Amino acid sequence: MSRKKTRSLAQIAHSTWSIVKARAMRWKRESTPPPPPSSDVPSAPNASSLRHSIAKYSRKEDARVIHNLRRQVTRAKLSCASARVEASLAKQQAAKALRTASTASMALSKAYEEMDKKINRVTGRLHKEIAELQAEQASRSEEIVQLRAEMTDEIHKLRLELKKLRRSLCAVTKRVEKIQTQKLAMKRKINVLCMGNDHALVQQQKAVAKAGRHRLKTKGVVNPRSRDMIRRLLGSGTSMARVNETVDIVLDGMGQKKMDSIDRRSVSRINREGGVAAKIQIVYELNKAKACSISSDATTHKHINYKSKHMMLNVPDYNAPPDAPVPENTVLTQRFLGINTAVNHTSETQLEGWKDAIETMFAGMNTNHAEDQKKLFRIFENWKERCEQELLGEETLRLSELGDIHPILWEEITHVMNEAGGQEVWDALPLDQKERRQEEAHQRACARIGKERIDAMTPEQRRYIALFIWGGCCMHKEMNSIKGGAAAMAAYWKERGLQGPMKLVNKDNRAAAEGGDAAQKERVMEAAQGGAIKLASLAGSVFAHKDKKKGQQDTLQSYCDATVELITCLKFYREFLKLVRDLKDKRAFTNMEKNIYNALFNIPTLTELCVLVLYSQTISCPAMRTVHGPNQARTNLLELGPELMGVIAHIDKLNASIGLALGPEATYETGVLDGKPWERPNAFYAVQALAPTLPHLEGARATWVRFTSEFEQGRRINSASASERHLAFMKPTNDDNEGALAAFKQGIYHTPRLTTQQFSATKMYRQNNTYSFMKHCFEPEDHQSVMQQARVLDGSGIAEAERAAQAKYYAEVQAKKQQDDADRQAKADTMNQKLDGLVLHRNVPDLIVHPPTCAILNLELDWHRRNGDKKVPMKKNLKRKANKVYALAAAVERYHSPKPPQHSLEDIASSAALPEVSADPIDDDFSESEDEDYCC
Repeated sequence: MSRKKTRSLAQIAHSTWSIVKARAMRWKRESTPPPPPSSDVPSAPNASSLRHSIAKYSRKEDARVIHNLRRQVTRAKLSCASARVEASLAKQQAAKALRTASTASMALSKAYEEMDKKINRVTGRLHKEIAELQAEQASRSEEIVQLRAEMTDEIHKLRLELKKLRRSLCAVTKRVEKIQTQKLAMKRKINVLCMGNDHALVQQQKAVAKAGRHRLKTKGVVNPRSRDMIRRLLGSGTSMARVNETVDIVLDGMGQKKMDSIDRRSVSRINREGGVAAKIQIVYELNKAKACSISSDATTHKHINYKSKHMMLNVPDYNAPPDAPVPENTVLTQRFLGINTAVNHTSETQLEGWKDAIETMFAGMNTNHAEDQKKLFRIFENWKERCEQELLGEETLRLSELGDIHPILWEEITHVMNEAGGQEVWDALPLDQKERRQEEAHQRACARIGKERIDAMTPEQRRYIALFIWGGCCMHKEMNSIKGGAAAMAAYWKERGLQGPMKLVNKDNRAAAEGGDAAQKERVMEAAQGGAIKLASLAGSVFAHKDKKKGQQDTLQSYCDATVELITCLKFYREFLKLVRDLKDKRAFTNMEKNIYNALFNIPTLTELCVLVLYSQTISCPAMRTVHGPNQARTNLLELGPELMGVIAHIDKLNASIGLALGPEATYETGVLDGKPWERPNAFYAVQALAPTLPHLEGARATWVRFTSEFEQGRRINSASASERHLAFMKPTNDDNEGALAAFKQGIYHTPRLTTQQFSATKMYRQNNTYSFMKHCFEPEDHQSVMQQARVLDGSGIAEAERAAQAKYYAEVQAKKQQDDADRQAKADTMNQKLDGLVLHRNVPDLIVHPPTCAILNLELDWHRRNGDKKVPMKKNLKRKANKVYALAAAVERYHSPKPPQHSLEDIASSAALPEVSADPIDDDFSESEDEDYCC
């Protein structure tokens, strides 16, 4: 290969040299000057310079080519030299390989010679050993012959001895057979005993294992006892996801092992079954009861209305003996009817909620004092009256002859036919529409028949049928009395012309007041609140802030409790607020803390605090002791009329002589409503020291009178008999509904996916003692029916339907408001068009002498209002034409009068009317984290 490479390089060099040589010859020819031209032929202009340029370019090009060829020749020579070196190295390696092969051949021949020598030595040694073995075999053959003879003699002797042994063996065999027979008999006996022992052990192990195992299911279905256990665990607060784990823990603590499990889905359905059973229980107990009273309350959570409902009625005593008489076999009990959502809080919607909850009679109703609750009572009463008519009508239909009720039925049938459009249209209606119309006609007929039957009753019978009483929660009476008293205190300062409590302005309004003019300051101070209630509210925000990372984390249960605490520990709270300020890095109050601190030194504010303390100790706490006494569960609100009227009488007594509660000789015997010791004696003594004079308590009295109106003479409660009041028994407070709503809020806080149906099912089963009802009244087929109904409810999508109804209501409200806005804007546009084209009266004397019509007067007054005249009276205050004329004349004069000059910011800042700003710095309310705000 090196030779070929060398040859090719030589050829390249030779061809390159030929090209160079040819180019050199061509250059030589071109560089030779041509012969001079003849004299008779004229030369071309500049021909010599052109040839010279061409020759010069050719020389440069040839020089470049020669240079490149020389470089290629040099590279070829270097490649040839490298090839020669490689060929020399290859020859050396070949010579070395030949030497190695020669050495290996010599070593191989030497190894062959040594192997031949070893084979010869081994062959000689083997021949010698074979000869020795042949000689040894000959000597041993003689010994074998001798041994054969000896063995023949021995065999003969052994045969003789064998005969003797055979005779002995026969005797031993007989003896062994006898022993074997005895052994088999013993084995049979032992086997019988062992089998009995093993069976006893197996039975014992089975009994022990069975006692240590617990099964929740029977044939793959959770049995009723386990279902009740699961529902009671849920009622005790166990979450649905933890029920299976809780059962494991309980059984493990009892030394038992759970053989099966239950998932969360099954727990949810079992809980819903409890709700179904609780509703069946309520219907069963209502059919047994003569009457009942109901109570309800509502709250909102995330803009959704939630309603809680309870019912008080006489129910069977499921723990009483079966043969007990009926009067002794019933007990007055309150039943929880669950919590449901509503799209709004109107009385009509609440009534529909009650209709959905239960379709039967009610004899009493207990709610709070809101106007919507009073309206609910009125429409509830109308619904109850119609239900009474329908019930009596249905009873009459069952018991009467057809001829007695034939005219009414025929009239209703004719009415239904006419509503449908005649007989032909009626025949063409679908079956469901026919059934719906027939049901409506049946209800109308029953109502008419029932009304006729009620009209034919005696007054006593009608009174019993129409019994329906409303009562208000006593806790709301007390709460509203405090609100009324606070409003009266606020009005007291203005009526007497006294300096009232300081205004507790928030930080935004404070900045607006300090940076605005006098009018703006006046508006801000007028809108700001002050007084004891506002101070107690701010104290609650500071000492028990809703954000648990802020505030001081003490609890204030009510405004009265807060005022008692502030007055009793007034000095402590003043010093404590200083401590709070000094612990901060900036050593500055927040605006809220500054307000509280200043209010604790404000005499009018302290006076209001003393009034609330005095009211709580003399009226509020004693009244609530009566309501929340040890027999609260058996206290009938309808029997508390004398006690509630006694509150008003005691307020009148204190109003006539405040010294009974505040004088130096005052004692609890004369000052307290029930004559019992003060609830907080130290608070009473603090009030005596701080408040030598106090305003009267007219506001609280007026509120008590307004909120105890149901106990007035001639009203239903006062005119009802003792038996009727007992029949309409209701608790004195609405705490049960409020507590249920609070528990529901706590439940959805810890379990956000909790639905009202699941919560209601859990609470109804637990509070209504549904377990005893099911144990007393349910048969196996009832349990099966409850399971089927729960599955139907589980797949009915109740929660989804509630959300859809809420969304639909929101959309309807939005559409209505948008339409109202559009109508209002259209009305305003129409009015603006009228006002823009109106010819105004500018001359006041002419206006008074020749007044226009009332319609024009109203339009001109509207024009001045639109123009910004705030002093134009409202239309409702201008009843007569003369009043309108004078109002318009005043507006025209104001329109022509010069406008007041506008003050600059510098003038406002230098105004002496601005309040003095405290030199102490004020921080924003809770604007920074308290981790950075406080340090020790």
